[in-house]
Amino acid sequence: METNRKFGIVKILLLIGFCVLNYESKATAYLSEVVNGNMDTIYMKYSNTVVLPKAYRNLEMTLYFVDDKTVTFKLTKQKEGFIIEDLGKEGYYYLQLKDKQNQVVYQQLLFAKSWSNPIPTLNGDAIMPSYSKANLIKNFDFGLKFIDRPAKNKCQLLSYDLIVKPEGNDPQQLSLNKENNFDPIRRAEALKLLNNNARIFINNIIVKFDDEPNTRNIGPLFFVVKD
Repeated sequence: METNRKFGIVKILLLIGFCVLNYESKATAYLSEVVNGNMDTIYMKYSNTVVLPKAYRNLEMTLYFVDDKTVTFKLTKQKEGFIIEDLGKEGYYYLQLKDKQNQVVYQQLLFAKSWSNPIPTLNGDAIMPSYSKANLIKNFDFGLKFIDRPAKNKCQLLSYDLIVKPEGNDPQQLSLNKENNFDPIRRAEALKLLNNNARIFINNIIVKFDDEPNTRNIGPLFFVVKD
């Protein structure tokens, strides 16, 4: 009798173990079927288009701000995905797509951020530590390079202060702005004063994004002249 009871206990334990293992294997198999999209960067105050894999475009969608699970945006579904705009908070947003069994089959993180400051450039390239006087007189095209590609058509350079400090002489400062096309004639005259070891300072670089009420000051910077 005692032997039969022990055999019954062992049989029950084996059945429980089989059920647990079977459940875990099914759970693992299910989790492996969830498709994870690459994390995309989206931008505040911008109409962001998010394209979904074709197989998941008609599924039930949930999207919320990760920190507090709030919905602080405008969402418009489209044929190939959706448009997200009017974002209220910077940070991570979590996207879930569920099938008819209410199982998550696709998930993705979206990171919402403001526009990064543009990078000042000279003649289309990043500012170098030194330049020759001849090259500066030949071409002095001060501009911007954008980290966030969509910002290129939404930001403009408004003004900057150009300070030319020849070696051994007093500095000359020019306030240049978009309205006068950054005064190329006065700028060229100032650059003619340069000599070896002269310094050029570019201060108060003011830029403006179309969708922001205030301007940004992304200066200063400087470089030297080597002849």
